[in-house]
Amino acid sequence: MKTAIMVLCVMAACAVHANADDFVIPHAPNYNMGQIYPFDSRWGDWRYQWIIPAKYLSGKNCLITQISVGSYEQNTFTARTFEMSMSHNLQTGTPSMHFAANMPRPRVVIPARSVSFLREWFQWSAIRLTHPFAYNGTDGLTIELRYKGGAILGTNGVGTCARVGSIGYQCSRVYRYGTGAYTSTLAQAVDAFGTLVIKLTYLDVTIAGSGSTSVGGTLRLGLLAPDDGGLPYQVATSLGVGPIHIGSRSLDLDVDGIMIASVGGYLPTIFRGYAGRMSSTGTAQAEIAIPNDAGLIGLRLHSAFVTAKPGEPQNLKTISRTYSFTITQ
Repeated sequence: MKTAIMVLCVMAACAVHANADDFVIPHAPNYNMGQIYPFDSRWGDWRYQWIIPAKYLSGKNCLITQISVGSYEQNTFTARTFEMSMSHNLQTGTPSMHFAANMPRPRVVIPARSVSFLREWFQWSAIRLTHPFAYNGTDGLTIELRYKGGAILGTNGVGTCARVGSIGYQCSRVYRYGTGAYTSTLAQAVDAFGTLVIKLTYLDVTIAGSGSTSVGGTLRLGLLAPDDGGLPYQVATSLGVGPIHIGSRSLDLDVDGIMIASVGGYLPTIFRGYAGRMSSTGTAQAEIAIPNDAGLIGLRLHSAFVTAKPGEPQNLKTISRTYSFTITQ
């Protein structure tokens, strides 16, 4: 484990286009039914979780940058203290009444602060994440917001909701409201009806290969992290997929001789452009110059990259998924 931490510290020091898109969850909202939970000023304090199964997230390895709620009335929501977190989850049954159990790997995406945002008739009201969330494309997703001192200026409504039980979607909500809800560890209700419809805006985070995978050829690795323009990056290649756990996240590579050589710059004629800075649009390119050695045919290699930013967990902003290929003749 010490070796893994040491290698990651080295990594942190150290022809693709961006694609912005949205998940709308649930996919078929009932716009005729209003739902004010969790933006309801009547009880002042709230803690609320959306539990979203992986099947509604399209298997996308992406960077979630914004959450929006649908509004069917015009008003302004304010809160004295507002915080939002996200976490991957592996739940398949009924969510827990214990908030923490639904957030096994929590990451704060909006630090606690005061908030005020306007909601317009039948339009999305967007809340930009301070720290975008790197969704791994595999697990379910829990989104949690909590606030103190909530108030609504204007009519007391918030947005559209889906009758989740009647249309076959299994998104759930877990919540508590009233005095002490902000710091409460235990919910007062878990249900799959009336879940507020939301839209998640995301950007693709990718590492993709092009060129030749044959001995003597050159494989180009295109890196894309649209929210990481100008940040330092480090690519690594290994013989296995680990994973290496980094706080609540993981890097799907092994700490082996190939990884240490690629990160440490010990084979600069083979692993090219493995460290540098992302372009202003969050792109970069690295290369693997495969030696012309028949003994390498059939060898499978795995590559991923990280970007570094002080203040982020473990000072790593983004950890990509892994791109794998087999060396051919």
